[in-house]
Amino acid sequence: MGVSCYGKKRTSEIFKIIKQYLLSSELLENCKLQQKDFTRNRSLTFTNLAVFIINFVKKSLQLELYSFADFFNIPSVTKQAFSKARKKLSPMVFTLLNQKLLEEFYTDNEFKTFKGFRLLAIDGSTLRLPIDDNLSDFYGTNSSDSNIPMARISTMFDVLNHINLHGLIKDNKASERDMAAEHIKYLTQISNPNQSFEDLLIFDRGYPSSGLLIMLKNAKKHFLIRVQKNFFSETNAAMKSGHCDSIVTIPISEKRIFPNTSLKEYLDNLPSNTELQIRFLVLDLPNNQKEYIITSLIDQNKFSANDIFLLYGLRWNIEESYKFYKNIVEIENFSGKSKLTTEQDFYATIFACNISALLMLEAQEEIEAELEKSNEIHNENKKEKTSKYKHKINRNILIGTIKNEIMDILIGDKDLDK
Repeated sequence: MGVSCYGKKRTSEIFKIIKQYLLSSELLENCKLQQKDFTRNRSLTFTNLAVFIINFVKKSLQLELYSFADFFNIPSVTKQAFSKARKKLSPMVFTLLNQKLLEEFYTDNEFKTFKGFRLLAIDGSTLRLPIDDNLSDFYGTNSSDSNIPMARISTMFDVLNHINLHGLIKDNKASERDMAAEHIKYLTQISNPNQSFEDLLIFDRGYPSSGLLIMLKNAKKHFLIRVQKNFFSETNAAMKSGHCDSIVTIPISEKRIFPNTSLKEYLDNLPSNTELQIRFLVLDLPNNQKEYIITSLIDQNKFSANDIFLLYGLRWNIEESYKFYKNIVEIENFSGKSKLTTEQDFYATIFACNISALLMLEAQEEIEAELEKSNEIHNENKKEKTSKYKHKINRNILIGTIKNEIMDILIGDKDLDK
């Protein structure tokens, strides 16, 4: 598929910068909830508290606190002290740490892209929250069980590098399209005009609308979206004419955007004669069904129809990431029962999983380099067959392996290169 590979910048370099940022007065000032917070010398300092929450707190909370105190040889901390301390901490700390990690990973580094495009899937899911009346009032409840609070989440996920660029957690009535708009807005804010790649955003068929397409155009972001058969009359006409891969011009009128009132704020100064040139593709599926794709990748020589359908298939990686969050990382095993603790745990988990993804990418690169070297030696000696199997890091096992190592990475005194 023309995927270029990760390399060059060591994860240790990135972690050193993250560690420095975590210890900075800048982060502390931005992420304490009141000016007087974290001014007294206690075991749970601002930094210790943030790192403890990042460290996949999934067992008995008191046992986790005992382990934490023992790990860093500090006085024991009670659950009550922890609960009191975390009321001073803004969940923004984990968002800012993740933003710093992304900045380092995608700057002066080599990572996986497709023909110069970073592939970003946007999709949503739901999270089951601890049973609590306040959480039920804020987030809403499960439609089949009114006792269970339920939140709606959305993420923007790099499907080739398994990095989560942006996460959102809101009440369960929140619109996935509105959350997608927030992801796109965030992406435009963090994009570097000098970056050597472009972004291609991939969506499932619940997302497309005229308003979203205009927003993507204004944000100068490419897209690839699965749509319903009758999405546009113009694509219908192309399909009826027998074309399976055609370039279609879509006039965008006020009437077409009007139903998307939630996106109005992102569509400032829309010219009355706005048009979109898109590519419309039809794929015959094995079960006698058809798949319909629209994309801004209109260069049919550079991007074959096969490329487009393979790219859409990569969207499945964001579905797998949700399974990973829920089944392996146990993101629904929250360490508190308030809106604040819910947001802290949610954003901390995203950051911690990105740390694991960087470690996995580098370990995978080292394994492949060793395998290639071993095969070269075998070929020279002609004594053994070369391995035809690709070895892959088991990410499920990785999470258990790096627990506590994360604390060493972020606030320990060990040599990060080693």
